[in-house]
Amino acid sequence: MKSDTLFIPEVAGLRLKMAIEATGVKYTAIAVEIGIARRTLFHWCDGKGFDIQKSERCARYFKIDVNWFSIPKSLFEVTKFISAVQEGYLTSISPISPHEFNFVFSGDDTYSLASFCKLLDEKGLSSETRVSVRGALGESIQTIRGTISSYQIDKYIRNFSLCSQSGQNLSVGGSNATVEDVRANQITLTLEQDNVKALVDSPWYAYCQNNISIIHTDAIEQLIGLGQYTTAIHLLKKKGDIHSLRLLSKIDIAAGVSNAYIPVLCDSFRCFSSIYIHQTAYSEKVTNLMLRRAAKLLEYDETSAAVYCIESAGYAATSPLGFSSVFAFAEALVRNGVSHCDSHIIWATEMSLRQALSANADVMSPEIQNMLEQLRAYRTTETV
Repeated sequence: MKSDTLFIPEVAGLRLKMAIEATGVKYTAIAVEIGIARRTLFHWCDGKGFDIQKSERCARYFKIDVNWFSIPKSLFEVTKFISAVQEGYLTSISPISPHEFNFVFSGDDTYSLASFCKLLDEKGLSSETRVSVRGALGESIQTIRGTISSYQIDKYIRNFSLCSQSGQNLSVGGSNATVEDVRANQITLTLEQDNVKALVDSPWYAYCQNNISIIHTDAIEQLIGLGQYTTAIHLLKKKGDIHSLRLLSKIDIAAGVSNAYIPVLCDSFRCFSSIYIHQTAYSEKVTNLMLRRAAKLLEYDETSAAVYCIESAGYAATSPLGFSSVFAFAEALVRNGVSHCDSHIIWATEMSLRQALSANADVMSPEIQNMLEQLRAYRTTETV
């Protein structure tokens, strides 16, 4: 093993797990080939009892460079750890890789989309990226293809401009867009393999469809333990299962209410609609978590962070009790006088209520309709 590298059992175990799952071979079969018990192999994947000599045995079995189980000393930083893991997977474990990679974003996740566009711009890859948008243009649902010409991140305004193949220059917003030309449901960005390698040191690499399936939630849990919150969040939201939702809550507790994590955390909680629909307890829990946090942030005039929480509450509020919480929040806002509220908060409250109502259409009443009209009337008279 090279002298300028570090062998960290937890990191090496994570890479061992990636190697195993990339092969598709069962743990039992690999354990037999290496000459250990299946339980021992599981322990090694957790970093327990896994050392340099044992990593050499594994490297011989997988026919990879043993240094892949270590990381360069220069990369031993919280923000760089996942870079080494992903670079190793891309170059060492997957010898047959596709020529193109798709990065897929939901229209509900515009914060991550706009941030990814920013990264592409910084890497000089915007012109090299092909874009496909599925969404509403006017009264019809269309698929529009082209390239990114610019992007915008300004509080809750998160969009990009698309130069379409037909020569049109269209503004593209998320599923709650009110002023953009296109209200998108899904956005796919396609990059060639060589360009993707420029992104592996970024948490947004987790959006790559060709990479996401091989990283399991128990491996992601190790990332959380090492403080890899941002990358873990992006991986979990793509999984979309109940264990991932529980791990998101674990990150929420570990990271505290740091404003640095609020946008990406709130957007992530939106991605579990199927769980909220079938398990109302989670709907109520996440809805109330978002609204309590918003109220706390507003006490300290943290408007931008509060907007993310309020808007995300509507996505979780698929249950009757979840809807009641969103309605009560909106009701209190109107009762206290919307003219005294920040216009961004009014917008977020209206969008949250409309989103919650889409899953609880049977509760629509004149009172709710009147509240929506009040919020909309105020929003359309303000420049936000």
